[in-house]
Amino acid sequence: MQQINLNSTELSCQEDHLLVKPILPETEEVSKSGIVIQTRKPMIDARPCCGEVVNSGSADFISGDFVVFPTTDGIDCQLNDGQFLFLKVTSVIAKRK
Repeated sequence: MQQINLNSTELSCQEDHLLVKPILPETEEVSKSGIVIQTRKPMIDARPCCGEVVNSGSADFISGDFVVFPTTDGIDCQLNDGQFLFLKVTSVIAKRK
């Protein structure tokens, strides 16, 4: 994964791209008795499939939109303020109304 020495607020996306903060599902639960239970299969859920738009080059998306996209799309990027994905607008399958 590429490390870029910038914050997400310092970038502006081109008109056909989004900067997305991936939302990773919880990987474990703890039962009432304290037993840790694995809740996802690592091979299936290795990459996120949804996230929040941080920066948009498209008028169709604004910062804060929740989007769903294929796990095979996007470019992983580590910025100073976290892990993000650069994603093409055409990769978005759905967004929350």
